Amino acid sequence: MGDEDVAPVLEICHRLDGVPLALELAAARVDVLGVRGLAARLDDRFAVLTSGRRTALPRRQTLRAAMDWSYEVLPKIEQLILRRVAVFQGDFTIDAATAVASDDHIDAAYVFEGVANLATKSLISTDISSDLTHYRLLDTTRAYVLEKLSESGEVEEARRRATPNIVASCSAKPKPRLQRDPQAIGGGTLGRSATFAPRSIGPFPTLAM
Repeated sequence: MGDEDVAPVLEICHRLDGVPLALELAAARVDVLGVRGLAARLDDRFAVLTSGRRTALPRRQTLRAAMDWSYEVLPKIEQLILRRVAVFQGDFTIDAATAVASDDHIDAAYVFEGVANLATKSLISTDISSDLTHYRLLDTTRAYVLEKLSESGEVEEARRRATPNIVASCSAKPKPRLQRDPQAIGGGTLGRSATFAPRSIGPFPTLAM
């Protein structure tokens, strides 16, 4: 591997959040795609990262299988909250999560408990470096649950709830880069919660359609 490959390798590590299983699956594709080709295809990561070890558990043989397993073991209410907070491209507060995820059957207390549980399972990352705690989905988790959000038919409702004022309220912090502490996807859960320094959400959240 030459100096010209350093940038795509760093991009791969960044976009896969440093998650060991995802990087292992990515490494298995380098001989076929090269690091630059692999980096260019990570928008379709679930179709590309499909070559786990034959001796591995089924849930660890593809990235999608790992995410399927981690998502399907969640209680339904946590699945719903995770889908809805995927509208945020970057960090968000518990108030923003409540505005997006609550409804006639899920009140603020349920959202708070759900977000806390998802953080414990490393499906949501936390930043407690300031007085106001911020949360964020890792990129692979967000890519997966955006698909689930679209499948659920909740996209328009989630977009309506994620008003510009809510999004703007999540951006009022300094924006150093993410500091990851990821655990392997597809184990018991995703592992313990990661911590991060928040990034700007940017403009109104982009949804996968």
